[in-house]
Amino acid sequence: MIPKKRKIGNHDWDSIVSIALIVCVNVSIILFLIVGNVRLFLKKQDMKAQLVDLNTEVVKLAEKNAELNKMFYETSQQEYAENIMREEGMYKKAGEEVVVILGNEHQEEEIAVNAKASFLDTLKDFFNSMFGR
Repeated sequence: MIPKKRKIGNHDWDSIVSIALIVCVNVSIILFLIVGNVRLFLKKQDMKAQLVDLNTEVVKLAEKNAELNKMFYETSQQEYAENIMREEGMYKKAGEEVVVILGNEHQEEEIAVNAKASFLDTLKDFFNSMFGR
């Protein structure tokens, strides 16, 4: 038996529709995967940027920690405590004298009293010079 030759133009519509459907499903799956990959790539880039920021923050905090540890070590020394107590006037070594310097409030009162006294003195001197005493 000799097979009949088929014409290229005649196709079965069922096979064309099934092939088109398979192609559409494959294309949609490929697009879905591409979109997912792009989202993951963008998220990865964002995470890398956050990692860099956090690493710089870690370095800054490590430097601050070292500085605070140094300050803690200095303040825990006996000499530092003695110096602070000396500055406050609560401690003196043998042979030292404590000098108390009054704050701004006391200085302002003294200036006001001196200003009144000096004004009266200048007024008295003025009248003494006018009347020749």
